[in-house]
Amino acid sequence: MAVGALLLPINAAQRLELLAGDYLQADETPVGVQSPDAPKGQNHRAWQWQYSVPGGPVVFDFQMSRSRAGPAAFLQNYRGVVQTDAYGAYDSVMGPGMIHAGCWAHARRKFHEAHQGDPADAPAREVLERIRRLYAVEAQARAEKLTAVARQQRRQEQSAAEVSALKARLLTIRAEILPGSQLATGGFRRESLANNRQKFCRRERLRQIVCALTKIQTAPRNLARIATHINHPKRRFGGKKLIR
Repeated sequence: MAVGALLLPINAAQRLELLAGDYLQADETPVGVQSPDAPKGQNHRAWQWQYSVPGGPVVFDFQMSRSRAGPAAFLQNYRGVVQTDAYGAYDSVMGPGMIHAGCWAHARRKFHEAHQGDPADAPAREVLERIRRLYAVEAQARAEKLTAVARQQRRQEQSAAEVSALKARLLTIRAEILPGSQLATGGFRRESLANNRQKFCRRERLRQIVCALTKIQTAPRNLARIATHINHPKRRFGGKKLIR
């Protein structure tokens, strides 16, 4: 405990540096802790929240629950882009001056799972192919070692129309599929999916979020390749085979 207390000023300084910027990533992962309120013989399910900037500070914020109270307190004075997965708590903590950006890997995941479950599922395969074309633009930009600003221009030239077309197809597919299908309950579980993904065409700093802590270690191999920073020249984006 004494050693941990000595690190609190460093944690506070890193937090100030992180919140002074205009872009950060957030994620959370469960951790078991001993608690008198937990059932006998069991640990309480607490949460370690992670806030970071690729190549910059990484700040961990321990909370006893996964409620919105944790990120709401941490981000209360922040102004800028917050990039996260699809966990709903983040939507409810976006205050004035904050922009919530999503994650392509998480957007793609449920369509991939639907395709894995039924390779003949034409809508799922179509969406995966459309996302593959977006990934191809990023791969080419990485191969050319474009700067973030040049990458944004490339996205405007080659990806913006593709994202708009994807949004239109998602709305059409959503109206056509059965309400109880895997796509209806998974791929379209968030109405803002397409709108959220359009932001990456307009902001050069948006990256592909990395699952924090141990999540990446347990993800399927193909998702581990996909869950990388979209705009970082030293990070990989996607893999060679996006449809199996």
